[in-house]
Amino acid sequence: MNLTREPTQEVGLTFVDVLFALVAGKILDTATKTDQITGEGWWHLAVAAVLVLMSWVGYHTSRKRSTNIAFFNLPLLQFGIDVALVVLYWAAVVFVERTTPLAMQTSALPQALIIGLVFLLYVSWDLTAWRIRRPEPFDRRGVVSIVWFAISFLLVVLSAFVDRFFPRNSAWIVGLAALSILVLIAYRVHKVVPFVV
Repeated sequence: MNLTREPTQEVGLTFVDVLFALVAGKILDTATKTDQITGEGWWHLAVAAVLVLMSWVGYHTSRKRSTNIAFFNLPLLQFGIDVALVVLYWAAVVFVERTTPLAMQTSALPQALIIGLVFLLYVSWDLTAWRIRRPEPFDRRGVVSIVWFAISFLLVVLSAFVDRFFPRNSAWIVGLAALSILVLIAYRVHKVVPFVV
């Protein structure tokens, strides 16, 4: 019976799981600030929670994750993208209105920018996964990430428009937060159910 493990197969997965747990703890900690958080903040906290939950499930169901992490190879880059994604999830919680000094103003833009950056990293992750397994063709799941990155860019533009012309308008900000939640869920569904691309 061999009790030894291949260390490179566990390091990335375990470390990223710990980072996910820290973000989940930050969500729960922020949810206890009931005397500070605004109505828009609750919606943005819901966006962060959906983002983390959907991403955690996506992370654990990914079939393209490489476990051969070594210094200066593409799996290490893919692992770095995973870590950067979880840092963005943390930022989504930090920018919940009135819960930190960074988020004292009510705004739709910070959450939308974070979501846009997350989708950019999803595309980068899929391109890295494709590069690792080349010469296989770029698959449908990678194209789905590109499509939803474009949609997230429209969300950023719409949020910038709202912040510019309807600053601190609660209805618009809540509407954009609800739209963000729908975008995040639709992306994950589209990744596994081929209905358009």
